[in-house]
Amino acid sequence: MIKKFLAPVTFFVCFALSAGNEARGNLLKNNERLDPTELQSNVCIVVTGILEKYHLRKSLINDSLSSLIFDRYLESLDNNKLYFLKSDVKQLEKYRFALDDAFITGNLQPAFEIYNLFQERFNAWNQYAVQLTGKSFDFDRNESFQFNRESAAWPATTEDLNDIWRKTVKSQYLSLKLTGISDEEIKKKLKDRFEKLASSNDQIISDDVFQMYMNVFTESFDPHTNYFLPITSDNFMIGMSQSLEGIGARLQTENEYTKVVEIIPGGPAFKSKLIFANDRIVGVAQGETGQWVDVIGWRIDEVVKLIRGPKETRVRLQVLKRDAMPGSKPEEILLVRDKVKIEEQAPRKEVITLHRGNKHYKIGVISVLSFYLDFEGEQQGDPDFKSTTKDVKKLIAELKLEKVDGIIIDLRNNGGGSLAEAINLTGLFIPDGPVVQIKNATGSIEIQKDEDKDLYYDGPLGILINRFSA
Repeated sequence: MIKKFLAPVTFFVCFALSAGNEARGNLLKNNERLDPTELQSNVCIVVTGILEKYHLRKSLINDSLSSLIFDRYLESLDNNKLYFLKSDVKQLEKYRFALDDAFITGNLQPAFEIYNLFQERFNAWNQYAVQLTGKSFDFDRNESFQFNRESAAWPATTEDLNDIWRKTVKSQYLSLKLTGISDEEIKKKLKDRFEKLASSNDQIISDDVFQMYMNVFTESFDPHTNYFLPITSDNFMIGMSQSLEGIGARLQTENEYTKVVEIIPGGPAFKSKLIFANDRIVGVAQGETGQWVDVIGWRIDEVVKLIRGPKETRVRLQVLKRDAMPGSKPEEILLVRDKVKIEEQAPRKEVITLHRGNKHYKIGVISVLSFYLDFEGEQQGDPDFKSTTKDVKKLIAELKLEKVDGIIIDLRNNGGGSLAEAINLTGLFIPDGPVVQIKNATGSIEIQKDEDKDLYYDGPLGILINRFSA
């Protein structure tokens, strides 16, 4: 999938090339190694070819780029220098000028060797941190602690890193102590914190490493060029379309369980009155006769993949109710999937009154959080497809009825989205004409225009932006 999107500074291309399901479900436990798959290697070759041939910047895939990727990859793994030793980095230096050739040939072994060494160090230092949580600290001792270590040197010895971790845990201990809770509670909280970190890290799979490494590569070309795994692409498109096909429930992992965080109004789960916030899903089955899959201990994205599905298909869930006693038998419920609209990114309006001298002005403020567009719904001719422009147009009509004296479009913190939608939204305030130019890899320039000659608002208009606006 390659579409035009709007982002700060430049446009970016999203690659949703599948890295396959070979590695999915194979979780990293303790000191097990992760290895790349053949399909990931093939995808690496394809993405490298696309960037080399079609990316606007025409960056050379050479030793200079390799060195940049090497530094950024280490930074993405250990940006605060809490795991790698100086000797580890020296050992890995053999790859500094070799990654360019590795990308061209699809050789992912260097990336996974670096990651596996990081994982080994992470497990060791996290276990050390857990041990430290059971100790008492001397707060009368005069010593300093560097919170941000991004610009610090790599620790030279194990003893140096031991001391950094001691101060890290001591700092967190002190922060909790200042809240007034007891020492025993502090020790328990810290122990739980590091154990949860370890549990979360145990959920890492080969695809996660591949996506992180490929993003370091693509962002070295341009900060707004990204590689998406299929599941990441699906979630991105859900955000763009402001809708999904499923049961309409937000989920998160809590103590090995998949917990319902929120039921989305209007969705199948909401209408069923069978499942509620804080219920826990322990099993999933497809259709009315599919076999049950126990999902306790599963990654949240894997559980979501089982529960989502095409509109009008059925899914069965085993649910432990929020007030269920330990050992209770889960309830079984059947839900029919449907299209669920997500309203959290929808534009919002408010009317504020300003006083200037003896005059009062009513100003309508429309907050536009992103430029979303349901590409599929638009292509299929769905009259109810979601788009920023359609929603803003409705808000403008409402503000006109309220007889506002002017409108402000608030684009602060709007990180972008569909370029076509940004152009259409601009078109609400101009009769027609050019809006933006796009330059491609061959140097040719394409002018994108507002084709709609209608002017939906021609009164006083202000635009609010900040450094996070696309």
